[in-house]
Amino acid sequence: MNAMRRPGVWGVVALVVLVGSAGADVETHNALIGKRAPNIEADFAVNGKPVRLADLKGKVVLVAFVNLARGTSRGMMSQLQAWHREHQPQGLEVIAVTIYNCEFDQKLEALGAAARLNPVAERKLLAEYADDNHLQFRLEKVPCEEAKRVFKAYGIGPVPQFVLISPKGTIDLIRVGSNEKTVEAVEQGIKRLLGPR
Repeated sequence: MNAMRRPGVWGVVALVVLVGSAGADVETHNALIGKRAPNIEADFAVNGKPVRLADLKGKVVLVAFVNLARGTSRGMMSQLQAWHREHQPQGLEVIAVTIYNCEFDQKLEALGAAARLNPVAERKLLAEYADDNHLQFRLEKVPCEEAKRVFKAYGIGPVPQFVLISPKGTIDLIRVGSNEKTVEAVEQGIKRLLGPR
């Protein structure tokens, strides 16, 4: 009987894997490669002020779209810190971008704890999170309407999503997820772009 159940279990596992990766907007991602990076208008930042991507022209920029309520995004914070520590002296700017969960949850009429938060409370929590985890790179909060525009412009589905921007301000690489293959691709991209210019 167990032997008969196994194919069903593996079928479910395969379905979950396919559905999980299906959310990435590959068509949008491919179309963005080589194009100027769309701006992101954050209204709050930890470890600096909100910054316009255009103001970072000349630097290699790694933008990580994250949702700190999810373990996969939280799990990548130490990797972002490692990239910041190792490559910032050579000109890498790491920016983690997250949304105000309270705005989205209220619009969806959710009743969870996030709905009881307000933007001021979320800013405080983000600052405390960065401090508690010794994060030194910039973390930015994006308001709801801006987040909708940015999500569409960057084809954001599952997070974390990494966007590597060249010193010319153009998108060089987009990767989704927190697996070893994603980390290796981003690491190689950083090293390639920071190499001799």
